[in-house]
Amino acid sequence: MVKFLAFLLCLFLVASLPIEHGVAAQTAPAAPAAPAGPAAPDSASAPTPLAVATPALPPQWGRDLDQVHAGLDQIDQSLQRHDLRADDFDTLQAQIPPLQTKLNDVIGRLTPRLAGVKQRLDQLGPKPADDAPPESPAVTADRADQQKNYTDTDELLKRAKLLAVQADQANNFIISQRRGLITRSLFARVKSPLAPSVWMEMIQEVPREIGALELVFKDGFAQMNAVLIGWRMPAFWGSLAGLALLYWPAWRLSFKILSRESKITTPNNLQKAAAAWWSALVVMILPGLVVFGVGQIFAGFGINSTRLQPFFTALGLGALHLTSVAAVGNGFLALRRPSWRLIELNDARAQRILTAALILAFVVASIKVVEALNEIIVASLPFAILTRGFGALFGALVIFVSLWGATSLEADEDGDAPAGNQAKDPQANTDYIGIARILLWGVAIVVVAATLSGFIAFANFLLQQVLWVTGVVCIFIMAMMLSDSVIVTSINPTSRFGHRLITKVGLHRQTIEIGAILLSGAMRVLLLFVAIFFLLAPWGLQSNDVSNDLGAAFFGFKVGGVTISLSSIIMGIAVFTATFLAVKAFQKWLDKQLLPKTRLDAGLRNSIGTSLGYLAIILAVASSSAYLGLNFERLALLAGALSVGIGFGLQSIINNFVSGLILLWERAVRVGDWIVVGGEQGFVRKINVRSTEIETFDRAAVIIPNSNIISGVVKNLVRNDTTSRVLIPITVSATANPEQVRSVLLEIAKANEMVLSLPSPQVFFIEVTASSLTFELNCYVGDVITLRRVKSDLYFEIYRRFKEEKFFSGAPADPTVVDIKGLGPLSAMLSRADGPLSADAETADSPSITDLQKAEVLLQRAGNGR
Repeated sequence: MVKFLAFLLCLFLVASLPIEHGVAAQTAPAAPAAPAGPAAPDSASAPTPLAVATPALPPQWGRDLDQVHAGLDQIDQSLQRHDLRADDFDTLQAQIPPLQTKLNDVIGRLTPRLAGVKQRLDQLGPKPADDAPPESPAVTADRADQQKNYTDTDELLKRAKLLAVQADQANNFIISQRRGLITRSLFARVKSPLAPSVWMEMIQEVPREIGALELVFKDGFAQMNAVLIGWRMPAFWGSLAGLALLYWPAWRLSFKILSRESKITTPNNLQKAAAAWWSALVVMILPGLVVFGVGQIFAGFGINSTRLQPFFTALGLGALHLTSVAAVGNGFLALRRPSWRLIELNDARAQRILTAALILAFVVASIKVVEALNEIIVASLPFAILTRGFGALFGALVIFVSLWGATSLEADEDGDAPAGNQAKDPQANTDYIGIARILLWGVAIVVVAATLSGFIAFANFLLQQVLWVTGVVCIFIMAMMLSDSVIVTSINPTSRFGHRLITKVGLHRQTIEIGAILLSGAMRVLLLFVAIFFLLAPWGLQSNDVSNDLGAAFFGFKVGGVTISLSSIIMGIAVFTATFLAVKAFQKWLDKQLLPKTRLDAGLRNSIGTSLGYLAIILAVASSSAYLGLNFERLALLAGALSVGIGFGLQSIINNFVSGLILLWERAVRVGDWIVVGGEQGFVRKINVRSTEIETFDRAAVIIPNSNIISGVVKNLVRNDTTSRVLIPITVSATANPEQVRSVLLEIAKANEMVLSLPSPQVFFIEVTASSLTFELNCYVGDVITLRRVKSDLYFEIYRRFKEEKFFSGAPADPTVVDIKGLGPLSAMLSRADGPLSADAETADSPSITDLQKAEVLLQRAGNGR
């Protein structure tokens, strides 16, 4: 066994030599303290290898950096202007990602090149001192060449990193400036619509505005007529008429497609979500196709360059806005189909909510159309203030009326409901609806106050946000319900896909259920992030910002002086998992195939397997830490800091851990041993890091801390071998023949096949009394596990044979007589007291109270042995 362990140790050491060499090569410092100062402490004791010549830097890398530098300088110069608009910021920001991609490519090529040159410099060592023996010219030339390559590569890498920082700064500056522009435009204050000066200027400007509007439309239609000459005019209007004629039957057909199955009275969540999405898509697609068709007709006839183009664009976007609201509302609220509705609402409330949303969407679209007209005719400021201001006030009025009507409807329903059904469904009006109602009241009040205070842009923005946030929330709920329903329906043990996972892949039912729950949770998180992005989009958040932030989070960002890279963390986890699984696979092969073929006992095999488990964790942590580039000196400082906590709070855990290691290597207690610890006994099933698991004879698991086994008294019944002694005391009648009793006991013991012949069974004569004889049978069994069964079998056989030999029968023993001195007078008095008393005897012969008290004293003395 010792030779086998030595062989395993040598094999492990030989296998670990190249690994340690590779690790040492990987953990070399990434950059020298000084370009010409790398040291090799052992260079004098071994021949110095010549460095391999490194090819020169490709000139294309320098040209790429020059192009990036020129592009970033141009962007910086453009950012110095003070008249930039939101579109200008978007154009400048779109120029940065290609430059960053080129920079990342150059940095990715230069970083490993610099590390390779640094490693070669470390092999060459520093320049010898003046009083040292001179080195060969070849080594000197190699050092100079490598030093030049290192300097050139390091300078180019520093330049690339500097440009990367400049690109990030330019991108962050654009983001901040764009958000500041949005903030300034939202909170720009104008005169209040209630100001008399606004009305006076409005009255003066009305004739000019009407004239300008009339001129614009005349000019626009004149341009259209100039373009639509000859056959083009009837073709244009005919195309529009044909599109209108096709719209009506298509709209009627969409209603038939939208009709939810009335036969299904209680649809499940998957049916509800699928019907909601289908209804929303059908309602949205048809008007969208009409708007797209009108745009294509205008573009086909060349009418896109007229002055009325912003007006037509605003009309088309307004139609799409109304269509989107109707589509989401119809899919989410399921009018006239309460069983298909995604939330608990009655038909009246659902109809009121959808109507209010459509009116508010019409108001917002109308404001956009009026703003387009104001831009076309260059309307005066008072006219723009009044049109946008009254639009915002009308939108707030729509919210007030809808909320007030919903409150009145709820009061009527509560009044009409029977008294016994008022609290039938406490979840009918959820807390979310109440919170939404409070928020809408607050928004309506803020819109009115902002409009009257002159913050008209902010008031219109809030009206748009009411529709936007409501639509995003409804779509998020629809998407989440559809995702959960699809996952629950398709990925479960009873589905076809789940059955294939069980039969083909070999997954357990519980694994499939847990996987479905985890996948559903991941989809919810993803949908939540998407919903948050769309909610923040009107406030200036763009997809480029999100992609840049996600890229920085994945490839590395700095917090203070520490660089955190999600990609490095993921790869570190992958390295840890791969190393751990590799060592675990070796441990399983060793435990299942190699060790069972040896003559090692189960306890030693368990010790080797457990030690390999600890080694797997240590190697996995070391490999992942080396990949992440963690400094082990810092880890040592951290361990020193943790030692204080170990000394106080974790002392018992460390004590049990060390005790477990002692148990594994000392092997005083092994897996499979029968031990007795305190009041518990059983077989050792597992020796863990913190505790040892014992299985009792009642099949119960007892967890004992390792420190209790090391510091306490432990009885190991199979420490040296598995043999055990059977001790059976037996008492027979005094009339039995002792020689015959011994002969029968020896015969019974030798007849049992589990009783060992060596040492041979023995019978001892223990005790003799007047009525009984006591003997003791001693014999041995080969396996302690069979002790209780052998003992039971011997008892059965002893009882049967002793009954046949009549060892238990004999003359009854004489009764035991106890004579207590001094009880004669007391016995006489008690006999007289217990007899029947006559009238004469009560006065003459009956004992007096004094005599009874004396008898009690005598009785107490007799009890005390006096």
